[in-house]
Amino acid sequence: MNKKRLMAILVLLGLMSGACSTAPTDVSVSEVRILISEVIAGIQGNNNYEFIELYNDGEGIADLDGWSLWYRLSTSEQDLPVIAWQETTLIPPDGHFLLGRAGQDLGLPADAGFEQALNTSGGGFMLRKPDGSIADALGWGNAPASFTEGTAAPALANGQSLERAPGGDAGNGSDTDDNASDFILTSTPTPQNTGSPLTPATDLPLQIQLDAPSAVEPGSSFDLTLTVHNQTDNAIDEVLAYLPLSAGLIIADQPADLEILEGLGTWSLGELEAGDERSLTIGMEAPWRYIDLIVGGAHVEAEGVTRPAFASPHWLRIEGGVIPVGIAREMVGETITVVGTATMYTGGFYAGSTGTKFYLQDDSGGIQVYVPDGASTVVVGIGDQVQVTGSIALYRGSIELIPLPEDVLVLGEGSPIEPREVELEQTGTEAEPLLGELIGIQGTAVRAEEFSYSYEVDLVDDRGNLLTLYLDKLTEMSSEPVDIGHQYHAVGILEILDTTVRLNPRLQADLTEIFPPGLRVVADGPSSVLPGETFTVTLTVYNHAADTLNDIIVHATLPSQAADTVEILDGGNLQAGSMEWLVDSLEGDGASAEIHFQMTAPGVLEPIIFEQYGAEAEDQIFTSDGSLRVFVGTGVPIWAIQGEGDISPYKLETLTTQGIVTGVFPELFGFWIQEIDTDDVDTTSAGLFISQEPLLEPYTLEDLALPVELGDLVEVTGQVREISQETQIRLADLGDAVVLARNYTLPPAVELDPPVENADALLYYEALEGMLVSVEGPAIAVAPISKYGEATLVLPYHEVDRLWRDSPSGMMIVTDDGSEMVHYDRSTLPYVIQTGDQVEGLLGPLAFTFGQYKIEPLENPVVTTQDRELPSLPALGEDELGLMTWNVENLFDILDPNPTDIPELRRADYDLALEKIANTILAAGAPTIVGLQEVEHLGILEDLAELPSMAAFDYQPFLLEGTDSRGIDVGYVVRGDRANVVRVEQFPAPEGLTSRPPLLIVVEVSYGGATETFYVLNNHFTALSGGELATEPRRTAQAAWNAEVLESLLIADPADHGVVMGDLNSFYDTPPIEALEAIGLQHVFDSLSPDERYTYIYQGLSQTLDHILVTPDLMARLLRVDVLRTNADFAPPIPGDDSPLRKSDHDAVVVVFSLAP
Repeated sequence: MNKKRLMAILVLLGLMSGACSTAPTDVSVSEVRILISEVIAGIQGNNNYEFIELYNDGEGIADLDGWSLWYRLSTSEQDLPVIAWQETTLIPPDGHFLLGRAGQDLGLPADAGFEQALNTSGGGFMLRKPDGSIADALGWGNAPASFTEGTAAPALANGQSLERAPGGDAGNGSDTDDNASDFILTSTPTPQNTGSPLTPATDLPLQIQLDAPSAVEPGSSFDLTLTVHNQTDNAIDEVLAYLPLSAGLIIADQPADLEILEGLGTWSLGELEAGDERSLTIGMEAPWRYIDLIVGGAHVEAEGVTRPAFASPHWLRIEGGVIPVGIAREMVGETITVVGTATMYTGGFYAGSTGTKFYLQDDSGGIQVYVPDGASTVVVGIGDQVQVTGSIALYRGSIELIPLPEDVLVLGEGSPIEPREVELEQTGTEAEPLLGELIGIQGTAVRAEEFSYSYEVDLVDDRGNLLTLYLDKLTEMSSEPVDIGHQYHAVGILEILDTTVRLNPRLQADLTEIFPPGLRVVADGPSSVLPGETFTVTLTVYNHAADTLNDIIVHATLPSQAADTVEILDGGNLQAGSMEWLVDSLEGDGASAEIHFQMTAPGVLEPIIFEQYGAEAEDQIFTSDGSLRVFVGTGVPIWAIQGEGDISPYKLETLTTQGIVTGVFPELFGFWIQEIDTDDVDTTSAGLFISQEPLLEPYTLEDLALPVELGDLVEVTGQVREISQETQIRLADLGDAVVLARNYTLPPAVELDPPVENADALLYYEALEGMLVSVEGPAIAVAPISKYGEATLVLPYHEVDRLWRDSPSGMMIVTDDGSEMVHYDRSTLPYVIQTGDQVEGLLGPLAFTFGQYKIEPLENPVVTTQDRELPSLPALGEDELGLMTWNVENLFDILDPNPTDIPELRRADYDLALEKIANTILAAGAPTIVGLQEVEHLGILEDLAELPSMAAFDYQPFLLEGTDSRGIDVGYVVRGDRANVVRVEQFPAPEGLTSRPPLLIVVEVSYGGATETFYVLNNHFTALSGGELATEPRRTAQAAWNAEVLESLLIADPADHGVVMGDLNSFYDTPPIEALEAIGLQHVFDSLSPDERYTYIYQGLSQTLDHILVTPDLMARLLRVDVLRTNADFAPPIPGDDSPLRKSDHDAVVVVFSLAP
């Protein structure tokens, strides 16, 4: 942008609108002589060819600033705004002002544009002064009386205009306060603008012309020229040309002859000789946006000249070109083109199942580019130069550019952008100008946590400011290398999601550890050696100071086991058990040097521990706070690998260990081992999972075969990993697991009895991770086996039959099925457990996956089943209204695409799913209104309603498509024999807050001669998969949007009833529910006892996700509330079973109200 910007001017911008005072009911034309002079409402073949013309019948220049023009149809009481002038807008005396319908060519430039369509058969205009009084009115045809003076003018026909008398060269000054008398119907419309000849015709001694390009690119420079011509044979003195100014264009080069004062440019020409012509050129710069601007109102006056001359208005279209990214971010709703360097590649950040996204940056800023349906066609790499044309939109608080796939053009490869280094504090206090940009920050890691689709790392600075790093698993990044308490430099895209600002790293290299300035020494050597083996220890000296350090002394103390078996390398010396080296010089900024010594391992099988080493130079001193431990023997013991904390001290190191195989699980891609002899520390585990890289599907059971068997003594070599927070050794090759002997007796299992408190249970289980554990006696199932093969148990002495989300649950014992298989029905389950069953005989290694410790059983446990009869609710009475909400879980048809992880359905599977849903609705007593979530499209609900079992109730389906990436929507089936749906409407929230917008139905129900109206909003709020705290603000905002919508709906008739229901993915008594209760809605679960308030079980914990809240008047008529227990407490469904059993993982909520007065 030109740095010589002086001021911005927008000259008479059209399409302005504004509010005026309410129209008077009686017409009394004011004394101001600005009149409506001509109107046309379409020509043959083009109904949009419309214009409205005004006439200045006064003696001087008129200014429309503050005036407004309104339109009304005879069939409406609504005043429709045509234009409201909000800045200086001039009309010459005996001159005209032309309003043209946007986009229409009238044969001459319009002075302004308008959007309001006009009706030929009848309508009316009212021209209002700034104080709201009426200046003029025109009604024609079937005209509204309040917008008509006297008798209405004749109706228009295509190609005809109404022109005010006398018309033509005689002007348009007739005003008898009777439209029929003052207007003439003509078939030769004559639009006139401010630059048209004055009427009645007047010879003007001066002429002024305004010249500029018709189109320019945003940000480009151009010239605007004013030319004044003396058309007489005499000189004219004191000639002044005027140009009204306002914000919009930029004057880049202001001529010395142009003075600007209070929005008016004045050019003093002095004397203009006879026939002389003079020009003034103004250097301009177009604004950075796409818009049509109107340059008008330019006129010239002189001493002794009675009438000013006006230049014809000039339309300037700003189009094409490229917009700087930083400016594009401010152009929400506009379609723009940007060119920049990609700072993020496609495919690394989640963008739905078919979309893709990347980030683009130039010198002015950065922006997210989201390409719907671009996953398979748009490929962008970091550093690519990319041109994108698309629309700017807000989504969950962030600004994104949304193009079609074909509008993303990779221009070529370029150099990656270096990140802007900022203080961590700025990402909170000064985040706005940084959003969308690649930045670098520093901080100390205080949290590293894994979620289903991401990792999160929190960094804080020394003032307590915190920033969350969001590591999308699609980037293949991991938080595994992060050590809590260490400092890191993080690079990524700073972005906002809902109300949370977070940094999105792109590559593992974006996250690097940083060290305090000064010296640092790291000791490295083998993790284990054999007795008598000579090995080398390396001391690496780092200089993290900025400057070079000289004469660095490195020292180390020999461990007691070293004796005289030491050789000092690299010029060092040994005296009295102390080694010392001199490093002459070491550059700064992390430069390093290595020194070495060798020693021979003693014959005693004890670890050699190097603890005392360091370095000093000038004022820099470093003393180690760690140690190097070298085990003498055949590898590192498992207890040492596990360590006393939840992270292995050998993380990411490659080492060897031995143990007895205690579990072989090919479908988990690994096996467990446990050492025979271990330490006597209670907080270290003796077991360990040995894994291989998971195979990509498809694969066979033969492909999964492992080279070990239960009871083998094996030696394994691999890298220590913390995968999903489980300590394990990852084998590079299955050949790195060597069987040393077979048929060992398994170590005794630890009988599980975890403590009640969650924190205590974590410590209890961590000390047993990887070890053989058991549950011999009967335990009680408090949650059924899930589709992932996991069931939750408690020991009977706790005397509980259910665990709750908000209560201590440390005593839970989880059992798995030893595979990663997803069980869509019971045909693939090794055993079945349902809530209330007794389970005994569990034996297997203790794993840690998806945030839970769990037993991987060596054999199927013994399950004693508790018979549970499926419930059935009573049918509705004639005087009752029933409501039901139910998440039916992935209800898709048999056609592609199938946007979910379930296998594509066969026709028989689809039919079975519909039958189960129908039978569930019938078991619920056939409620009047059934709100469903996770339905792909309306056709599925139509199929459901047409089932013979549903026919007696005449259920009518309703669904409007949302924008969810998986295609799951909310919908209804409503009993046609009991209710009449009079309105169906979707309410998308602002800024992309709802991909599954609330779906409204307005239902009328008649009983006892009276009809009542119910406003029902069905919802499916944002899922919890990103973490409860991280996603709760979004759900709270979605709840507040529902509250706002419902309040606006009920304001017209507060006697109507309101309902908000659905899978709100929110727990009872949490902020989203409180946001609904804040407007007076009441939760139907308030009438249930706490032990009944659950609709879902997640990881063994019962909780409420599904809700119905109603207005108080409806709550007062509540008869009963039921949770239909057919899903949450049951194992996956029985193949071919069409009963209500386990169609979904959610239970349905059913409420019944009285219709009786």
